This record gives sequence, structure tokens and C-alpha cells, in this order.
Amino acid sequence: MANTMVMPKLGLSMTEGTILQWFKKEGDTVAKNDETLEIETEKLTYAVPAPIDGVILKIVAEAGAVVPIGQPIAYIGLPGEQFTVSTRDQVDAGVANEPVAPASETQTQSGRIKITPAAKVAALKLNIDWSLVKGTGPGGRITKEDIEAYSQSPATPVVAPLEPPQQFVIGEFEAVGYTGMRKAIGTKMAASWSTPMVTNHVKADVTELMMLRQGLNAGLQGGQSKVTLTDLLVKITAKAITKMPMVNAVLDEDTIKVLKNINIGVAVSLDSGLIVPVVCDADKKDVFTISKEIRALGEKAKSSSLADEDITGGTFTVTNLGAFGSVDFFTPIVNQPESAILGLGTARKEPAVIDDAVAIRWMMGLSLTYDHRVIDGAPAAKFMAVILELLQNPARAVFEP
Repeated sequence: MANTMVMPKLGLSMTEGTILQWFKKEGDTVAKNDETLEIETEKLTYAVPAPIDGVILKIVAEAGAVVPIGQPIAYIGLPGEQFTVSTRDQVDAGVANEPVAPASETQTQSGRIKITPAAKVAALKLNIDWSLVKGTGPGGRITKEDIEAYSQSPATPVVAPLEPPQQFVIGEFEAVGYTGMRKAIGTKMAASWSTPMVTNHVKADVTELMMLRQGLNAGLQGGQSKVTLTDLLVKITAKAITKMPMVNAVLDEDTIKVLKNINIGVAVSLDSGLIVPVVCDADKKDVFTISKEIRALGEKAKSSSLADEDITGGTFTVTNLGAFGSVDFFTPIVNQPESAILGLGTARKEPAVIDDAVAIRWMMGLSLTYDHRVIDGAPAAKFMAVILELLQNPARAVFEP
């Protein structure tokens, strides 16, 4: 009996996936666990393995199709095997194979309308207001057939033809699609920005931290990777959270949940956007272990090989723009559903007043953004004070339990 390949669910938040490419074509033989196609979710790209040995009998969702989880994408069976596609699968496959592009979502006063690109084109040609059409596709999505059926119903309201948008003249350009990770980041940042966020900035004396880092790296054996400022700040942040656990919280409807586990997300910049792998239980790990994990997660991120467990479960995020040498302070955006994020600026030598005398010190800008629904200004300021105290004696955070 033919096996139905479906869009896999790779994480709790995943609702659909985009097919980037097929490595096999109809008629090709596959072995179980052979990489058959590549999909993209909001966070990952993933090579989907074949579920069984067999032949690809039918591909029902081509490259570029956006397919809800659990919906058919292909059938695998024996050569020449006959199989029957259920009515449900035929509908789903039809939606997945309408012009190879993501389904659009149009915002109206009554809510969000899901409509396929082919349906939108048909509605424009027929001068139909698609907000009046009831969708019969998955999740209530409006299909081309829905538009055509509506156009033939009695007393169909007709809207005036849409005027073409005003054009503006630009020079040559390179088009970069607002899809995949870039669109997911934009959607998530827009949602985060709608929450009441506040950012506190402070300049921290990190001279002792720089000396500690130098000492740690001097003692490394050949081949061992050096500890970075990010590694040290992740450990110090985890230590500070143990003293001020309120910043390690999420807002779940009417309940603020102060989380027991301290899992620090570390923002990693990619050519395609930004992703946040997670160091779990950072408060219980030494700085060398944290450094090794951050480096391994960064390499996996750049090779698109992060697993879902590598990027979920974060409770607080650290993001470092200081390595670019051009940022002292900035406004990091909270990585929801977390309630706070710490931004690191450039560490540089500056004159500072120590005991009424001017001295040259290593200084770094710190920026704490927090969800004001969960964290008030005073606790946020106290948390930053704990960070500053630990930076004055970083060995306490690094070596003491």
C-alpha cells in the first residue's frame, strides 16, 4: 500500500512549511531515511527523509508550495502500484499546488482572511470582494474554486475595479524575497514591538572581566578555542538571574510564570537573518562548557543544521553587537515569550574616574530591554546593578557555585 508523505511537524509552534526543493523526482527509487526534499520553517531548513523504501509515485506539492503540517506532499510505494487519493487529499493537494507561492493573508476590519494567490487573481479579474467569500480550503482558506462559485451565485456584489498602484521610478536593484526566515523575523519583531517595552542603558567597567578573560585564555592548551566576552557575559547573566529570578519569566494570559530553568539564548547573525540557539541550564555550567556549546551552536546555525531542541526553551536572551566595533548602546527587542534581553555593546578603552583620579579602563555599553507588563523599572535597575557588581569581581560568577 502506498505511503503518504506529509509535511512534518518540527516544533510546537510550527503550523506550515515551505518546500524549497525536491532532491528526487517522480519515478525515482528511494531508501528509507534518504533525504528526499528540503523544507523551510520559520526557524529552520530541514532535509526530510523518506519514511520507507520504495518509488516516488506522485509529488503533490512542488517546490515553493506552502503546506500546512500533516498535509500530503508525496506518495511512495512499489513501482507501478495503483493508489487512490482521498477526497480530502485531493483538496489539500490542489491547494498546495496552486501557483507556486505562499497563500496570502489580507487584513480586514473583521480579521485576517486566508486566500490563495490564484483565488486573489480570480477575484480581481471578476471584481469580487473576497472578504465576502467563505473559504472551503484548509483552515478556511479561500480557493480559486470558491471565488468562481461565488461569482455564479445570484446577486453577487461586484466591486469597482481596483486602480493600479501609483508607480515610482527607481534605478537598478536586486530583489530579495521577504519570505522564510526574513519574514518570520519581521512577523515576530512586529509582535514583540507591540508590547510595552522599556530599555535601560548603562556603561559598565569591564576591566576586571578583560583581565579574567586574558588569564583564562592564557591557560588553554593548544587547539582549545578561546573564551569570548559573550561566553563570559552569558555566565554572568545566568548568575545574576539566580539573584533576581523575576527577569526570568513569561506572561501566560493572566499568569506570570517565573521559570526555574535558566536557559540563555544567544543571538547568532546569519546571511539570511537572525536565529537564537539556546544554552540550557547556563547557571549550572562552567564558562568553558558554555563557550564550547555556543561555538557548536553557532557552527550548526551557519550550516543550517540546528535541531528544534537547539532553538527552543529559552528564558532570557543575550545579543552582542559589540564585535562590530560600531555600537555602544542599542535597543534589542525582547524575544517573545521571554520578558527580557541584554544587549552588549563594544568594549573599548576610555578614560574613567576611579577614586577621584582619571584612569584608562575597559568600558562596555549594556542595554537591557524588558516587557513592562512583567518587569517594572526598579527590578530591572536592580538586575543591572547585580550585573555591574559581578563585572567588578567576575571570578565570583565564573568560579563560585
